[in-house]
Amino acid sequence: MDFLYAINHLVFSAFMTLFILEFGVACLLLIDYDGLKDKLRSYINPIWGITGTFAVFYLLSTAVTYPALMGIVGNVFIVPLFVVAFFILLRNAFMAYSEYIGGGKNEKLYLRFFSISTIVIAFVLMSTFATAISEVGYSNLQLDLSFMANPYNISLFISIALIAIAASVLYFDIRKSEKFELLAAAIGLALLIIPTAVFAGYMRQGIVSYWYLIVADIVFLAVIATLGYFDKKIAGPLVMLWLFLSVNLFCLVQYPYLLGGKINLVDYLVNPATGFYDGIVTAVIFALLVVSLPILMKFVYANRRGY
Repeated sequence: MDFLYAINHLVFSAFMTLFILEFGVACLLLIDYDGLKDKLRSYINPIWGITGTFAVFYLLSTAVTYPALMGIVGNVFIVPLFVVAFFILLRNAFMAYSEYIGGGKNEKLYLRFFSISTIVIAFVLMSTFATAISEVGYSNLQLDLSFMANPYNISLFISIALIAIAASVLYFDIRKSEKFELLAAAIGLALLIIPTAVFAGYMRQGIVSYWYLIVADIVFLAVIATLGYFDKKIAGPLVMLWLFLSVNLFCLVQYPYLLGGKINLVDYLVNPATGFYDGIVTAVIFALLVVSLPILMKFVYANRRGY
């Protein structure tokens, strides 16, 4: 059933790739709105809708892949997932309304709302992932108060924020200082790997076993940053590829445990009799979504240019 697991994590990696880049855009708009709005606002639409589509598809894929796990997810993580869903729906409705009436004098308000709501979503989402991975903030089949404020969820949020900003700087070619993106990404990766090894001890073996892939991942980022100085067009797609591969690498190191190693995902996989066909259907839908993404963006940007 590794096929089903692989498909599920491919969907998760696609969602996280889009969301991390969107998170980076949100952070950059708060940091330097006036200097970056013209370059970043065209990316926000339609990508916010596409990210939400992949988020929903990941939840559906997880429900198909691990149906027996949904009871635990519903009981333990229902509140943070509801908060994430609420802010996604509120943000998307707000952005759709702003597109309908046009930006005008309220454009700054719309983009500020987009940035703040995206950062709130990222914080709650990273806190949920931190607890699901490490069990920090979880006891007696429920979340406790430390769920939103513990060293691991804070470090995970900061690490993803730094990686998101570095990826966005590379993707949109908005370097303010030489090597900034490499420094931000290096600090982000350190804040991701070291606390994970401390708070999710079961992942240490995976980190050691796949050390060469982690090194290759860092080298790949350095190559992308270097290429960006010579060929700006190739840097963007490579950044997306790096994010996608990095999320997959984290999933590979984490497999197959959750909640500090107490849950083995293999025990919750769908019945093998139907699992293969479920995986095929999921893979086909995923492929259609991936193919439609560049086509949709091409039509939107062409429409904005008037041809």
